Amino acid sequence: MTSCKYLTRKLSWAVGIAFGALLLLQVPASFAAPPDVPGSDPNFEIDANVYDDGYLGDDWETVWRCTHAVGGTDGYDATLCGNLGGLNPEMVDSTGIMHDHAPPGGSNPSIFTTGGSKDTRDITEWKWKDGQVPDKDDIEHAYAAAYTYNDDLIIYIGADRFSNDGDSMMGAWFFQEPVAPQPDGTFSGQHRDGDILWVARFSGGGTVAELAGYVWNTGSLTLPPSARIKGTNLYQIFSATPGTSSAFVPGLY
Repeated sequence: MTSCKYLTRKLSWAVGIAFGALLLLQVPASFAAPPDVPGSDPNFEIDANVYDDGYLGDDWETVWRCTHAVGGTDGYDATLCGNLGGLNPEMVDSTGIMHDHAPPGGSNPSIFTTGGSKDTRDITEWKWKDGQVPDKDDIEHAYAAAYTYNDDLIIYIGADRFSNDGDSMMGAWFFQEPVAPQPDGTFSGQHRDGDILWVARFSGGGTVAELAGYVWNTGSLTLPPSARIKGTNLYQIFSATPGTSSAFVPGLY
């Protein structure tokens, strides 16, 4: 698996329980989406719950019991993992189930602060601090797992929040370089062209999700100008809304 670091963000980014599948971009790369009917995806259960229900493929319960979490609460249990049948052999890597914990130098769950802490800005401009957010924006756990599928690398991602009541958003970055909060309120690391941002916008009281995927590009990737978010280094590569088919940016792949 390409070296990839995961950053979950609070503040205005949150979900109820959201599930998605994204291909980790390489240069060049293509997107692929496995079937979403329970039991038809050989790698993962896309069935709107976290339990390993016996369908073909893993679920987040399997990831919880069969992997060690990155910087979070570890649910690994060899016996329970065995009872679930173990991990799918096509798994490449996983974050485990990461708990939202205080970073080094912090005493409470962290939030982004200052106007420069936006996904459109470089990591050197991001800032964090100890703080609180409304329940609907309070991410409790985040998780990601990567599998091979028809020679593609597919990443399944999800998160849960303290309260599902209310419109909100959730985002997850997939970096190629290590990125981490520092004790002085800044972040280490930097973007590389090809970093992926996945975003879910929840409306209808938090029950309806619109999904979008973006790639960071300062010029080394050949992408259509029409895909660029004006004034930024983000290019939209994917979108999906309830009741419609997934859509890829024309001419991108």
